[in-house]
Amino acid sequence: MEKVNVYLAVLGGGPGGYSAAIMAAQLGIKVALIEKDKLGGTCLNRGCIPTKFLISAVNLLRSRSKLGYYGLSGSLKLDLKSLIDGKNRMVSRLRTGLENLLRSWDIKIIHGVGRLRSPRRIEVTAGDEGGYEVEASKVILAPGSRCPDKGEIASEVEGVLNTDEALELEEPPESLLVVGGGPSGIELAYVYAWLGSRVTLAEAMPQILPGEDMETADMLKFSLEKTGIKVLTGRKLKGVTRGNGTVKAFFETGEGDEAFEAEKVLLAIGRKANIENLGLKDVDVKTKRGRILVNEFMETAAKGVYAVGDAAGGLYAHTAFIEGEAAARNAFGGRVKVNFEAIPRCLYGSPEVAGVGLTEKQAKAQGYRVKIGRFPYMANGRAATLLETEGMVKIVADAKTGIILGVQIIGFEATELIAEAALALKLKCTVEDLASTVHAHPTLSEALREAALDAMDRALHKPYRQRENQG
Repeated sequence: MEKVNVYLAVLGGGPGGYSAAIMAAQLGIKVALIEKDKLGGTCLNRGCIPTKFLISAVNLLRSRSKLGYYGLSGSLKLDLKSLIDGKNRMVSRLRTGLENLLRSWDIKIIHGVGRLRSPRRIEVTAGDEGGYEVEASKVILAPGSRCPDKGEIASEVEGVLNTDEALELEEPPESLLVVGGGPSGIELAYVYAWLGSRVTLAEAMPQILPGEDMETADMLKFSLEKTGIKVLTGRKLKGVTRGNGTVKAFFETGEGDEAFEAEKVLLAIGRKANIENLGLKDVDVKTKRGRILVNEFMETAAKGVYAVGDAAGGLYAHTAFIEGEAAARNAFGGRVKVNFEAIPRCLYGSPEVAGVGLTEKQAKAQGYRVKIGRFPYMANGRAATLLETEGMVKIVADAKTGIILGVQIIGFEATELIAEAALALKLKCTVEDLASTVHAHPTLSEALREAALDAMDRALHKPYRQRENQG
């Protein structure tokens, strides 16, 4: 067994792990990165990047309806097999780029399955390559997550997919039932609806995007239904069977049981952290409800052992990035805390949805008296030139201080616009601060300024109306 001595060992090569490794290398730390599968983790290989590639393709297909407005003509036809091949080439290219990036920082990459033998020692099983014993002063755990087991509900039923498998189909199913109304389910429902599948989306909670702003979720539901997607809420999956060439799913509702049939059923019901078989109990790393417990500095109960990303309860790749950077700095003398109140939440498709901070309901539940500012894309000049006038910006502010508590955006490029809102929350800006910032014209970002003005009853490009919903 080959012995490797480093100052930092990182277990997991996804966003949290590789960002930690690079940050440590920038600090002059000798690093080993251990990855059992492919560099880039779920995000690069089976999640964020592949799904956005597919969405970009179907957005081009969707653009056919605009051609006549711009004096253009022609037709677009999408071949799913070619699209999947293109996706795989793109992912492979990015993965190669990531490996070259890590090597440029002189980070030792070890391919194999790692297990903690002590807080300072990781044993790596590497198959035909033999094994490694990695000794390190500090350890960062970033094992990532996976699709949950299909379990007793659907483990033996042909035609039931998880989100990984949904990214590899070479033909769109004639009909698709998506179980789960979170970002992954909605994005894949959107993709396959535009590829020609008859799509039904079923969510157990009373609204899609549970926990997000209800007004925004309702607008998204309306838009999905315009696309032809049948959206059902309050449907809890009970079981799945197969017969006569289709999959039949049974749901519990408040008004009795329902059943739906489809060629394929996609279970988009979240992900499960990869915390098994890491040797956590052997080194006194504490877990709760399937995740590793960490303090405000991303350190576990075992001194010198840190955890980041999905395994520590993160929900987004960008959360893992910032956690990985913080953990690497803290492992070597830093005292960096992640501001989880300013983490953007994003959903891609058309329209996009993005949020940061508190929703209106959450702010009121915390005792705030709120002021609401709204501005529709319909009144934004740049949105008009893009023929993308569906959506709005909504700002939730403290009525007493004017400090921005949260922002929700639904519409074209919402996931790009939310960065300004995240900065506003991080800096504890007021609506006056945002409104007094000059935004170029014509841009979509002007809708943020107008929403801030609206929270002060001063929106420029919005007809006068009686103020409502003042909290």
